[in-house]
Amino acid sequence: MLTKKNKYIIGVVLAVCVLITNQIIIQYFLYKKREDSKIINLAGRQRMLSQKLNLQYLDRLYQDTLDTNINKTFARWQLVHLALLNGDKKINIRPVKNIVVKQALIHLTQKIKLAGSIIRQKPNPTLLKLLKQNQAQFLITMDGIVNHLELEANKKLDFLIVLEIILCLLSVSLIVLEVFVIYKPILRKEKQALIHAEATESKLRAILDSTTDCNIFISPSFKIINFNKAAQKALKQIFGKEITIDEDFRPYIAPGREENFLNKFNDCLKGEIVSSEYNFDSFGFDIWFCNTFYPVYNNSNHIIGVTFNTADITQRKKAEFKIEAQVQKLKEIAWEQSHTIRRPLANILGLTKLLIDKPIPQTAYENEITVKLLHELEHLDNIITDIVKKID
Repeated sequence: MLTKKNKYIIGVVLAVCVLITNQIIIQYFLYKKREDSKIINLAGRQRMLSQKLNLQYLDRLYQDTLDTNINKTFARWQLVHLALLNGDKKINIRPVKNIVVKQALIHLTQKIKLAGSIIRQKPNPTLLKLLKQNQAQFLITMDGIVNHLELEANKKLDFLIVLEIILCLLSVSLIVLEVFVIYKPILRKEKQALIHAEATESKLRAILDSTTDCNIFISPSFKIINFNKAAQKALKQIFGKEITIDEDFRPYIAPGREENFLNKFNDCLKGEIVSSEYNFDSFGFDIWFCNTFYPVYNNSNHIIGVTFNTADITQRKKAEFKIEAQVQKLKEIAWEQSHTIRRPLANILGLTKLLIDKPIPQTAYENEITVKLLHELEHLDNIITDIVKKID
């Protein structure tokens, strides 16, 4: 089963391959088109050179002068002909591959040789007539060659146009296929995941905002990444301004607590959960807070920041202080009981024992009362002794 990532990669690779193939084919045929254009241009130039040769021969005949330009014209004419026939690296041209055109060029080779033999002889009207006939036949054949080359080039151009349309349709079809088969399902899943993430974030935000605890997510560089409403409200109440995302948190540390905060923050970045209580008695406030630092991990289990949680424990601390005061009062009462009351009790206990131990005449009823009194005094003495043990 292909994953979304693999499908996406396959789609991109296919699109890139089609585009590259398209460009390679287009560039290849454009190169061929340039070669054909060059060959057609040279073939057209041959017609011009053949006529120029006639004019130069005519001038040479009637002016009766030796014109070396006619030899240069013939040399260029022959060079281009051989280049068309066999190719020439100097002018970067390949030989003509079309069989019909090649046969026609081979036939024209004789015409060029004949023209060359004529211009090397002394000019006369007969040779001029022969040259004109030769050049006229050359022009007719060369026109056919040019027309044939242009027709072949147009066919290649038509084929290139058709091929380009096919490749364009193939590219469009592939893109449409990728959109419906790959990208659209991925976008649908991404949209569902985004909706789910937003819903989860809304729930988490609702939970965070429903608590009275202040929660602030801080990056390792002390930038504020996120916070809940309680934190925003508390810091505005204390410092007189609202915190914002990406703001430096250090100005919001309680005065005098900077070093303690930074130490615990750094310990938390090492993976520890750190907690402490302190009394905030600045700016007219007398509040007790419990600060807890929680390390925040990403999917790779790397710490990406710290969640700073601070809870108002003023009421709890007041209750603790009240309980401590009450305990202290109870201890004082117990001490009073164990020392102030026990002394007269010990005296009474001793006198009662004397009444029982000494042979003093008393009735049976008086003796029973004395024994009961001694028993109750001993019981009271044990209670006081237990209280003293609990205090100790």
